[in-house]
Parts: sequence; structure tokens; C-alpha cells
Amino acid sequence: MRKLNILLVEDNEMEATLFKEVLSQLDLAENIDHKPNGSAAFIHLQQMAKNKKSALPNLIIMDLNMPIMDGQETLAAIKSDPDLRHIPVILLTTNNEPKNVRLAYQHCANAYLIKPDNAVDMEKMGRAIRDFWGLQVVFPI
Repeated sequence: MRKLNILLVEDNEMEATLFKEVLSQLDLAENIDHKPNGSAAFIHLQQMAKNKKSALPNLIIMDLNMPIMDGQETLAAIKSDPDLRHIPVILLTTNNEPKNVRLAYQHCANAYLIKPDNAVDMEKMGRAIRDFWGLQVVFPI
């Protein structure tokens, strides 16, 4: 299994810590970079893209409901940027409104997942992400 560089975009520090722990325990991540909102994440990604020595993340896992720049806005910005659009983005949220799901896929989300409400289900979701993104997917170089 290859290890991924992951950008986690989550405004809730407790949820971010839990998800980072799950991904680390599952041995999926080489590195997990955390940003607390979409604006910080997008600025960080743009800086990384400009600095060709910095490796862009293989995968972005992002909350939908965040202050400053929400997940939909950030997703649209990432997928509009020619240097960033190739990075797969998973939206992870408690919001399963059909209009939000539809909008996410219109903005080219690679997956829309509902956040588990307990640690056991969070670990199951982490394993599913590991098994698919860590073992099955071929990433662009």
C-alpha cells in the first residue's frame, strides 16, 4: 500500500484530531496537513503549486460547512485552478441535502461522504478510504 500526502480541511479541531488519528492508525498517510478553513487550504495549495519543490497532496478530505470559505466554494476554486484540479477531493459532512450533494458533484467532487457520529464508524470510513484511495486508485504523477 502506498502512503499518501493528505490535506485535511476541517474547522472542528476535535473532529480533525480524531480523523488524523484514524488515518495514522490505518497507516494510510505519509503526511497529514491540516487547515482550519477553505481559504487557508486554498492559499496553502496555491503556494505549494508555485513552489515546484513542494509536493501537492495526493488527496484532499474536506468538510463542507466551514467559516470564511466553505467546502463548496473551496472545491470550486480548486477544480478551477489548472495546477490543482487533478487532486481528488472528498467532501466529508453531516449535510446530506440532495441540493448540496448535486452541487458538490457539479463542482467535480470525487466523493461525498456523510461524517460518522462515533469513533467506530469513523474507523470504518477510514478503512474504506484507505482500501480505495490507498490500494486501488492510480494517481497522476
